[in-house]
Amino acid sequence: MMYRSYYAMPSLKNRDGQCVGAVLGFLNSMNRFANAFERVVVVWDSPISKTRRHELYPPYKMNRPPMELDMKTQLPVMKEALDAFGYCQVVSSEDHEADDLIATLSRRVFSESNVCVLSRDKDLAQLVDRENRISLLDPVSGDLLLYDDVETKYGVRPESLRDALALAGDSSDNIPGVPGIGMKTAAMLVSRFGGSVDNIYSNLEDVPGKKRKVRFSFVVARFPKTKPFYKKKNRKI
Repeated sequence: MMYRSYYAMPSLKNRDGQCVGAVLGFLNSMNRFANAFERVVVVWDSPISKTRRHELYPPYKMNRPPMELDMKTQLPVMKEALDAFGYCQVVSSEDHEADDLIATLSRRVFSESNVCVLSRDKDLAQLVDRENRISLLDPVSGDLLLYDDVETKYGVRPESLRDALALAGDSSDNIPGVPGIGMKTAAMLVSRFGGSVDNIYSNLEDVPGKKRKVRFSFVVARFPKTKPFYKKKNRKI
């Protein structure tokens, strides 16, 4: 959301000359929905840029340019503003990403209460469960993505989304997919072969020429489910 706010907002500055466009855009998105929820947690990536995914595949996210200086200088202001609004903030551990922490927190909390993840990241749609205890809310359109909506949008159920993404690859993360397979074909294959890459591997004779890189992409793209990958700041959730 911080990146989207930075590029969507004009180059605003406060009276001291500090760039604050991303801060304003981010807070507008947060405050638009915050009153609908009992508790709000903002999750940040670790300042350490290398994660376990880079160990598996060094070119992971190599296609992304470094954070622009104007945006980097707004991060402390953003975190201070979120504190002022009373939002809880947590930071992922050094070898994991914010997505991992979001997944861990969502899985741990949904047994006690409903969880709504505020994000446009398609990877997080795999968290949506059959009972809709975990849902995904688009901060721009305001659209709520429930279990059946995931299959309508991506062609597979949430629990099979990571397999489809592994086949199709993800250019935004520089994750290679299987040559010649896009998201539509990936969804068709995953649905046809029991919802997983493993089942496709068991039936490779029915998928001629499509086996290269399948296993590798799956390992890089998949989410961890149980280990807590986060460190709390000194604020109660």
